Amino acid sequence: MNFALLCEGFSDFVLMQYILHRLYGWEDFKGSSLADRQDSLYARELKKNHDTLTVISAGGCSRMQDRFEMLLQRNAYAAKTDELFDKIVILTDNDDENVEANVQAYVRNALASVAANPNATIVIENKKWASFTMKNGRQQIVEVSLLPLIIPFDENGALETLLLKAVSEKDSYDKEIIRKGNAFVESVDPECRYLTGRGRVTKAKFDVYFSIRTSSEQFGERRNILKNIPWEYFSVVKETFAELGNL
Repeated sequence: MNFALLCEGFSDFVLMQYILHRLYGWEDFKGSSLADRQDSLYARELKKNHDTLTVISAGGCSRMQDRFEMLLQRNAYAAKTDELFDKIVILTDNDDENVEANVQAYVRNALASVAANPNATIVIENKKWASFTMKNGRQQIVEVSLLPLIIPFDENGALETLLLKAVSEKDSYDKEIIRKGNAFVESVDPECRYLTGRGRVTKAKFDVYFSIRTSSEQFGERRNILKNIPWEYFSVVKETFAELGNL
């Protein structure tokens, strides 16, 4: 089967590949034909047994609807079963009180033009799979499953917030470093000259912690350190991404 995981930015794109490998055994396979770096679109195919999972970076939250529509259009043109995305996961930050309503709106708008039954009621809820039917390139009706994951589930933030929480719960010493780093980031730029949005503040907190933890390393080496963190042992990470075990 063929699956897709659509996330907002490049850091999510990188981190999710590590997590999918650690938690569920997905292995790096090859670059995806969907990728278009000139359009800030990154995509990588992972492999497990006979299944393929394409991880995609939308290039920012404002591009999520366009990229989701792109995946639906690919399904609409798919003439072979291995070209069809049977399951699609939308991973987005819980950084706005309206984010779930926004996801519901753009999903319904996108489905309106491709669903086999446009009048069917599709319930879109965070952490829950939903199914809809559409026609593929051979005009056959196929069923596609969709999972929105708006994270963290219980607070405002992003994937980085979740990972810092996981580290904090595992190690009290690191928890104190993270607390102090977060306090520093929240107060260091009172005029918001550089940290111009909640998303940048979140990423700065994440970067501050790993700058302290790996102060002598270059960013490329930090990727390797992130890759070697045993995410499969962090309960909050396992609970958040439990539904990805259905891919």
